[in-house]
Amino acid sequence: MEMTAFSFDRQPGKPLYERLYQQIKGRIVSGELACGEKLPSKLRLAAFLSVGKNTVETAYEQLTVEGYVESIPKRGYFVCFQDRLGYVGQAAPVPPSAAAETERPEIWADFHTGRIDPAYFPYAKWRKCLREALDESAAELLQIGHNQGDYRLRAQIAEYLRCARGVRCAPEQIVVGAGMEVLLTQLHMLLGREACYGLEDPGYELPRQLFMRLTDRVLPVPIDDHGLRPDVLRKTSANVAYVTPSHQFPYGSVMPAGRRQELLAWAGEREGRYILEDDYDSEFRYAGRPVDALMAMDTGGKVVYFGTFSKVMIPSLRAGFMALPPSLLERYQRRLDFYHNTVSRIDQAALARFMEEGDFERHINRMRKVYRRKLERVRSLLAPYGEQIRLRGDSAGFYVLLEVLNGISEKELCGRAEAAGLRVYGLSSFLPEGESRTPGILLGFAGLPEETLEPAIARLLACWGLQDGDDPGRKRKEEKEHK
Repeated sequence: MEMTAFSFDRQPGKPLYERLYQQIKGRIVSGELACGEKLPSKLRLAAFLSVGKNTVETAYEQLTVEGYVESIPKRGYFVCFQDRLGYVGQAAPVPPSAAAETERPEIWADFHTGRIDPAYFPYAKWRKCLREALDESAAELLQIGHNQGDYRLRAQIAEYLRCARGVRCAPEQIVVGAGMEVLLTQLHMLLGREACYGLEDPGYELPRQLFMRLTDRVLPVPIDDHGLRPDVLRKTSANVAYVTPSHQFPYGSVMPAGRRQELLAWAGEREGRYILEDDYDSEFRYAGRPVDALMAMDTGGKVVYFGTFSKVMIPSLRAGFMALPPSLLERYQRRLDFYHNTVSRIDQAALARFMEEGDFERHINRMRKVYRRKLERVRSLLAPYGEQIRLRGDSAGFYVLLEVLNGISEKELCGRAEAAGLRVYGLSSFLPEGESRTPGILLGFAGLPEETLEPAIARLLACWGLQDGDDPGRKRKEEKEHK
């Protein structure tokens, strides 16, 4: 598609995004942009038109809402509208999403980065806690509870943070919520419209997508091998920094103590600066003890800590929490007293009992052993391919990052895997568009059954055309070619 087709009039009047929306809509309705045709990426079009990315994104979202285009994850925006009268007597083109549905092979193994292994979940213990939470003496649980969550659960969370993460906070500082989406939205209400967010780039997609829908004050801050760069952060107008210091997503690095002190120093330099610490999978560290939380180093009340039960328990529980520093706690109690808690009180009571009786800690310890065993199996299966695959971030969490060095593009690696009935996730979906990089695959191992893991990886390596470095047949072939 020629980019020149997207020039538009800049005369004063309507907002830029509306003029762009009208121009693209007109070309779709006229048939100039055909059904199934892919639109330029947001960054490419923004650069070509010399406008902000938000202008293009807003135009694309309006077109999506009105049904002129559709967004296909990891692929982009495609025209999905066709003039039905104009296609009378003709075979209607099949939009790419529909074609993908009919042609996509059945997925045999999904290497998703956030899945747990449900085979080891203590179903009997959890049923017991739910049953006890629902007995006749618990009639109070049928009423709306405290807006921050039930005190009994918040007390258990505070004790867990003290023992496991080095964080000292009172139960009163804990806010329970139905996932990061709810908690980050509440936090944005606290920080107000003046908040400007500096996010790790590349980084976790959920907060970026959420904040971009709440405000236009979102800035990418580059990372290096030690995490988010405070020197770059200082040069921006951001007053809130979102970080994953214990296991940076997607590269898996750990922020060292010196970098953490730099970040805390940045936050302490001005009133109204805060650090949002997402500690999404810190329980699962396989080399040494878990790294203490950034909030454990905070003496100035500048860190908001986020944790989740989705990784250690079950994602469908939809329970997470944040620990607020005293300054924000007072603001929360004053501004958000109308906000009812979003997690079932019955689930809260069951979870509190699960933690009180030691089942929570036992489950974490058990799953840490299970996932360590899976990780060691992944390492051993990939070890013979050391010249063709480089592993990163393989000391914690639910996934490893594979940098594949056999000359095949990342897009083709994902496509070959899909054709073989395997779903993998390309690193490029978390990186700035157009960036030059080594092909990378985020390979989640935690959610696959142990009996599936080995054959799934063997099939993956085979479809990528990788050869075992210790394979005698390969060695003979190389020797023959050398002669």
